[in-house]
Amino acid sequence: SLRHLMLHGNFLRSLPKSIGQLPILESLFIHDNLLEQLPESICELPRLEWLYAYNNRLRELPLGLVTRTRSLERLLIESNPLSEQAMRDLLADVPSSLRLLGVDDTQVETWRRGRRSGEAMEPPRNITPGRMLPWGRLYAKLTPASSLSAHRRLGCGGIGAFIATGASQGQDSSQSKDP
Repeated sequence: SLRHLMLHGNFLRSLPKSIGQLPILESLFIHDNLLEQLPESICELPRLEWLYAYNNRLRELPLGLVTRTRSLERLLIESNPLSEQAMRDLLADVPSSLRLLGVDDTQVETWRRGRRSGEAMEPPRNITPGRMLPWGRLYAKLTPASSLSAHRRLGCGGIGAFIATGASQGQDSSQSKDP
């Protein structure tokens, strides 16, 4: 009967493999921890729609995360030092059902460096690149207006915009994350 699991801001270093045994889990908030990897079993969550994993220490992601997790609509992974291979795998086949894939500018540059010849020059349209900015216990994301669909319709050109992406219940982000 667990539909929403909020584990953010708890200094977690790992998640149990058994997390994939939560058949009706719809949202998993694991941002603002010390996670270095996600268990493969996350891909076995049939109803997972929202996965907020930003501001961790993730270098790799489960292979096929966005394609195997069929109900996934929102994935926020900004502020993680993802490898070139992880970014290539992540952006290789982003399904249109994934409405929001939040990545940061550093991750996009990592992806561009790791691209092979013949691969797309620009990331998929449903990603939202930008720069994460700590703002007390909140985070804001500085995103070019050109990547925001509402601004495209209004013709606002290159004006920047702040978009709040979440709030941390953990300690102030200006302090060290190590306990």
